[in-house]
Amino acid sequence: MTTRSVSALGVLATWLLIDLWRVWTPSLITLFGRAAQTPAEVMGAYALLVMAVPLVIVAFLRRRLARWAGWMLLAAFVVRIALAINPEGGDIQLYGSSVGVVLAFGALCLCAGSLGRALVPSVLLGVAVSASTHALLGTFGAVWRRDGWDVALLIVQAVLVVVAMRGAARARDAPVAARTALRCRRCC
Repeated sequence: MTTRSVSALGVLATWLLIDLWRVWTPSLITLFGRAAQTPAEVMGAYALLVMAVPLVIVAFLRRRLARWAGWMLLAAFVVRIALAINPEGGDIQLYGSSVGVVLAFGALCLCAGSLGRALVPSVLLGVAVSASTHALLGTFGAVWRRDGWDVALLIVQAVLVVVAMRGAARARDAPVAARTALRCRRCC
């Protein structure tokens, strides 16, 4: 398996996940929570469900992890585009961003299954890229913008997703054992 292609998927999955979180978290509070009418326990259960579904999906996948990660990342990017096109917000924003978070987090989990500890630099780079783009846009999230900067960012993300998908299509299976994460480099 080409580690670089799966690492690139990890960077993009992290970047896209953070972008989708910027839509999902306010939607969870405002739309799902109905401005403090919904009990906190119900909102927490919904948030837990959204974050647990990718782990359940990943538990059933054993082969072609990088390819599945690529397809989930592509689907999350399509959701990101749909959210950018949707001017109304509402249920489409809430449930669309929920699906996007599930897909992006699932892609990140699949990358972790392929890379193990080698995913850590990818996640850190994804966070750095997300923070940099957020800062360059004046801390006004790209997911909320309706201007040329949003379109430019979507084009850059689209090109990077296509490049990462091509690399993931060539990746071979080499899943990391679960015990790898528990090993200490000094004594094992």
